[in-house]
Amino acid sequence: MERLFCILVLVTGVLQSSNLIANTTYTGSDIYPACHAHAMIGFDSVINSRLGVPAEIALDVTRIHRALSPGEEAYMLDLLTTMMTAYLWKDTPQEFYVQVFNQCMDINP
Repeated sequence: MERLFCILVLVTGVLQSSNLIANTTYTGSDIYPACHAHAMIGFDSVINSRLGVPAEIALDVTRIHRALSPGEEAYMLDLLTTMMTAYLWKDTPQEFYVQVFNQCMDINP
């Protein structure tokens, strides 16, 4: 089931490749550090993909750990989309960082 979800997210990431951060919005003074953190996670994901780290790891990293209904799971989809898109990135990790950071700052003026 997790593999199927991961494939679905990868396909979604490809279809939304022009939007690497899935319209994540931050507020107040947290904008710069939040965009930097988001971009660094993408940067690391590009590196992980090249080192052969399985993409399914992203599911665990983005899982929201809080009380949900039994058998129900929730994920931070904006972050998961960024991580899955990073696994398909062909350029350098630095270029991915810049793309994600700039998009984040544009969405959060």
